[in-house]
Amino acid sequence: MTSSMDSLSIDLLVGGAAAPVFIHESVLAYRVGNVLCVWDTETEECSYCRMPPEQDGPQQLLGSHSGRLILASKALDGAAKVMIYPIGPKGLEAATEITVAVGKACTGLTAVALSSCAPRLFALAGTPGQQHLAVYSTETREALPGLEWVQLPSGCPSQRFTRILPYPKHKDLQAVIGDQEVVVASLEKTYETFLVTKYASDTITDLLNTVGKAPWALSAAAWCPTGHLLVATSTGLLLCLSIEQRKDPLTEEESGRRAGSDYELLSVHFAIGMEALGPIRHMFFCGDKTLITVHTSNQINFWAFHKDRIPEPLHSDQLEAQLQSNGATQRALVLVRTSSLSDDTGHRGVLKWVVSSPEGHMLWVCTDGGRLWSANMTEQCRMIAEEVDRAQGDDDAVHEVEKV
Repeated sequence: MTSSMDSLSIDLLVGGAAAPVFIHESVLAYRVGNVLCVWDTETEECSYCRMPPEQDGPQQLLGSHSGRLILASKALDGAAKVMIYPIGPKGLEAATEITVAVGKACTGLTAVALSSCAPRLFALAGTPGQQHLAVYSTETREALPGLEWVQLPSGCPSQRFTRILPYPKHKDLQAVIGDQEVVVASLEKTYETFLVTKYASDTITDLLNTVGKAPWALSAAAWCPTGHLLVATSTGLLLCLSIEQRKDPLTEEESGRRAGSDYELLSVHFAIGMEALGPIRHMFFCGDKTLITVHTSNQINFWAFHKDRIPEPLHSDQLEAQLQSNGATQRALVLVRTSSLSDDTGHRGVLKWVVSSPEGHMLWVCTDGGRLWSANMTEQCRMIAEEVDRAQGDDDAVHEVEKV
């Protein structure tokens, strides 16, 4: 990094035990007991308000890009309440309340998320192996027709989906991340209802279980600006997935898996092995041309993202070959800079949490001792974007020569 990370007083974020959520690019929110704290990191002003009485007790606190907070209650009589609060100058404003059906045996929602610009509320509920996604309109507060109960395909009875990742550039595309599986749901509105196309990663999961030498889990995920989905594993692997289908016919095994199912297969465009860097704990984009990865080794890596170099979807044989070569042939992601959290902060232990702002300009980490650190990514990302533009110009020049 061009400059060391800034150390912050723990008093500014009491406890540091749970990761905060971003309301805006520079505004954080966190909860201490029944008190909600909203912190403007630019002015360092912090405002406090009590949690709404009807929402006392265990609940989730999530944030959106649009100045809203989401509180989700425990389930009662087969339903859970979701409260969406706009943040105003004087604190929480009147909430939008949505009642989400979860089933009698369910204790609450596993995850909740808002789509870009917040017209959709996505809710995840159910027990391992039997989880479902429900989609609600934040305007009508009702479930969208056809999306009241979208069963998630899973090849493992113990599979637990824990996170919803909406695509920032389209309100009707989202990924649901599990222990070892990914499901991407694409929504399409028809005259009277919505249709959903599900894309599952079970063939990829099977391959990783076959070629892997150790138990693994998904450790991080991030959408690319192009609509591709990056997922990282605890064994140091990074995969680029998409809903784009291969042009060549399915293999016999893939055809057998598709027969009688209600989902398509996710495609893999490339795979990178980064065991030497350490598994990825958190990753995010800053702009459209820079991927930033934070590793369990306390390294921060900056990757130039070349969208025009993403290869076509791989055949299963090609994917296995890439896994063996650690992705040496791919050119879409190029490592250009490396920084060490240990050097910047003096901290060498395990991090409690790592979060990034909605636009990726700020990185926040909390050490196991409760110390907070922040770093501005803007200048690094600007320089990398310029390098990507220069490389694109060189590629275009080469293509012109080839045409001649």
